Amino acid sequence: MTTNMGQRGQLVIPKAIRASRGIVAGDDFEVIADEDDLDLILLRRIRPAANAGLVEHLAACPYKGPLPIPTRRREPMRKTRL
Repeated sequence: MTTNMGQRGQLVIPKAIRASRGIVAGDDFEVIADEDDLDLILLRRIRPAANAGLVEHLAACPYKGPLPIPTRRREPMRKTRL
């Protein structure tokens, strides 16, 4: 597959490649230029860490402070036969 650069310096990744790799609008890429081969330019998708946004999510919890310890109900022990 081939593509070309537009007037504003943008490249279009072909639809078949975007679909097979799950690339969507807004994905971030790192551009890597090979020092030995001036014609080789690599794109590598930057994926957020698995726990990205976790701190913000926990900070948004409406309950602040330590959680109360739940009370346990005492249930009679079941008799088991050996």
